[in-house]
Amino acid sequence: MTDNFITVNSATHIQKLLSEDLTRVSLIYFWVPWAEQRERMDEVVLGLAKRYHMTLFLKVKAQELADITESFDIEAAPYFVILRGHTFLVRISGADEVALNQALETHARALDSPISIS
Repeated sequence: MTDNFITVNSATHIQKLLSEDLTRVSLIYFWVPWAEQRERMDEVVLGLAKRYHMTLFLKVKAQELADITESFDIEAAPYFVILRGHTFLVRISGADEVALNQALETHARALDSPISIS
């Protein structure tokens, strides 16, 4: 695992994490255990967390943390929300690896120099 990849356990927890640095880019990954693409997207998000080490990656189990899921108007999983501080940048519905990579390249690259993974 990596220090910037965190499993969220409550609404208070996510609020605290998002408020720590209002200039930081964060990716919130909403997931459900039965989603066909879950294992693959877990790998993709973890790989991105290793690549974009200054970006915060938050994993939210959608059905167990319904208050968070509802506050972001999430109706499907996997679903990704990218923020800078508390400002919405991008929403991605479904297991769209290309869109996820492009969004992070666009929004996280300015603050985060990706490191190569060998």
